Amino acid sequence: ARAQSLPAAAPPSLLAAVTHAPQLAAAAKRVDAARARTEASGRLADPELEAIGSRVDAPMGESRTLWELNLRQPLPKRGERAADRARSSAVVSLAEADYAMTIGEVAADLALALAEADGADARAALLTTQLTRLDAALATVQARLASGVTTRLADRLTLQSRVASLQLQLAQTQR
Repeated sequence: ARAQSLPAAAPPSLLAAVTHAPQLAAAAKRVDAARARTEASGRLADPELEAIGSRVDAPMGESRTLWELNLRQPLPKRGERAADRARSSAVVSLAEADYAMTIGEVAADLALALAEADGADARAALLTTQLTRLDAALATVQARLASGVTTRLADRLTLQSRVASLQLQLAQTQR
């Protein structure tokens, strides 16, 4: 039932991450504990057995042993057992609702993280493309400088600075 409440269209990596999330395991344990409490709700308290032994010395020198045995069964007030059962079933419902909300929160957090990772991959690919183009432009400027064609040295320095900046952005995006 827990696995069926997960969205069916989600990618397998998202489903695997959601089903193995520690928050979800903790919420499942709370549901199990609430159900175990429901099984015990509304039961009568355990009976109490009391045994007393005493020795009585009579004035005539007679002594005798007295035994007393008491059995008590505490009984609940009217409606108390039904209220206890209703309260424990409400706790189960709350725990199940908390479990469902935890699934949603974990799935949303993981989907956001996966989307951010996909976005970072796309940015890294874009930066790599830009670096390739700037490397080609830098090679062209350096070839012109080497051949003696009038080219400004500032163009070369500008391109080198831009390449270094893009390499730094790429490293940060990949990280």
